Amino acid sequence: MILLLGLLGLADGSESMVLSFVVPIYTIKYANSGINVETALGTAVYVGCLIGALFTGQIADKYGRRRPLIASTVLLTIFGSLSAFLSNLIGFIICRGLLGVVIGFYSPLSFTVLSEVTPANVRGRYMALIGAFYTLGELTACVVAYLTLDSLTSGNTTALLLITTVPAIISFICFMIFLDESPRHELILGNSENAFRILEKMYLCNNKSREGLKLTAEEKREIVEVHTKDLLREQQEEASALSFENVKQLFDGVYIRITPLVWLNWFVLTMTFFGIQYILPTTMSALRQHQDDTSSLGQIILSTIAEFPTVLVAATIIDVKFLGRKNSLGFALLMGTVGCIFSSALAWPGFIFWVSVARFFFNLSFSLNYQYTSELYPTKCRATGNGMASCVGRFGGIIMPAICSMLGKIGTLAPYVFFGVATLVSGLLTFTIPIDTTGLTLGNLDT
Repeated sequence: MILLLGLLGLADGSESMVLSFVVPIYTIKYANSGINVETALGTAVYVGCLIGALFTGQIADKYGRRRPLIASTVLLTIFGSLSAFLSNLIGFIICRGLLGVVIGFYSPLSFTVLSEVTPANVRGRYMALIGAFYTLGELTACVVAYLTLDSLTSGNTTALLLITTVPAIISFICFMIFLDESPRHELILGNSENAFRILEKMYLCNNKSREGLKLTAEEKREIVEVHTKDLLREQQEEASALSFENVKQLFDGVYIRITPLVWLNWFVLTMTFFGIQYILPTTMSALRQHQDDTSSLGQIILSTIAEFPTVLVAATIIDVKFLGRKNSLGFALLMGTVGCIFSSALAWPGFIFWVSVARFFFNLSFSLNYQYTSELYPTKCRATGNGMASCVGRFGGIIMPAICSMLGKIGTLAPYVFFGVATLVSGLLTFTIPIDTTGLTLGNLDT
């Protein structure tokens, strides 16, 4: 299951990264169109992601997990392939925006499925692995760009866009063959026999044994009862998730200090992490007078590889009491600041080195921020807290292209200065959050 969902993460990373290679080429190609390609294309995609995320819960609850995920791979392939052949800029932007809707839809659904089929004690580790697949997708797009582009401003974009849809095609084939419905979802819908059939299949696969999962009638009845109670609880939580009362609780007591800082972190991290990814090829193109184009593409690949170790680092430091959730996140943001400021100053040993440092620590910050936010709120408003924080973060992605375009006119490296200042403020304020959840039982927050 991890590998199957990882394929979607790979497709996500590939489609996100390929956009950054298209921008500098299309900016030149459609220079006389009257459209700011950098702003329009990026904004369309991230608005699409926000729209797609709004419909995940309703569709997944009605049609299950398997069918929406398979449909997502089909649409991802269609829109990705179609965009490769569109010569009309507006049509291309609309097509990539629709692809953004698909990505925004299946991203949270992937984590929902993962949470339903993995034990709680390893869930965080597996979610981090999904993040590694996203980075692998970014690397895939970089390698394809290296093979299909003549430079950062010219090349075969049709081949680039077509080849980067391959992960989506592979996902579709694997999902059709290997992906089962979530057994938990089947139990909640009352399809208990099918749920136990899937559980039997999972047991045989995980235990590599011919001995089946032998549940008594009483054990099956208890399992059904437990999940029926879970359904009622989740329906109550969902019904009140965005109610005024629940949103109001995000600002009760000490949370009047916590929630604005949580939202700031999500907003800044989304804007900076995706901002660097989005404008890096454009920046390298502007600086290419100091190096050849092949070298520029190769350095972007090395910068992307730098994100891989974040999974291991996050798993190592997040439970160290001296650092914990809050301090780890604060230090990671500040180290990302260092990378941005030094890269904007073209400090030794060079731009790409410091950009790689920034990408490493912003990726690490993302991993730490997911964990920290999910633990900060009491049970009665945890779902609302997570959902609202994620929503605020998406707005950071939406305004990012416009900010990068505006600052890019002031100076090629001006966006990196802005990113550094934003993460400096966010990192310092993180240390003022009055709760660190390291070693804290979630139930303690409910009192």
